[in-house]
Amino acid sequence: MPVAKNAAEGGPATSSFALITNAVLPESKRGFGRVAGVSKYPFADMQVGNSFFVGNAEVEGGDALKKLTSTVSNMNNKYRTETGETESKTRTKRGEGNKAVLDETGNKVKETVTVPVYRQDRKFSIRGVKGGEKYGEWTAPADGALIGRVA
Repeated sequence: MPVAKNAAEGGPATSSFALITNAVLPESKRGFGRVAGVSKYPFADMQVGNSFFVGNAEVEGGDALKKLTSTVSNMNNKYRTETGETESKTRTKRGEGNKAVLDETGNKVKETVTVPVYRQDRKFSIRGVKGGEKYGEWTAPADGALIGRVA
């Protein structure tokens, strides 16, 4: 087996694995052949004006608003499409560790980037609710979160 040289030290590399040329990777087994199951929450079935309630007692940690905020954000990202257009945005330049890059005077360095424009096909919002309080014609059965389709 040929021995690779470690460029930094000029000596042999410590790996005992041989490099293979012209091998084709097999198909991914990601998900191990599972098919998407039934969704826990009814986002796909919601029409504009529909909402559903998740009580704090139904989620681990007891704070439905905190637990489901990222789920709602993910659904908003799922139900959007690129328009094919782009726009320029000015934002703080990020460096190592995603920290803001500072100039010599300590001010944040700004950069202009081009980003795609999205059309929101469906839009969901989440709000915390208190048990016993009335929201429109609906009364919250307990403390929790109310998720609604708004567009």
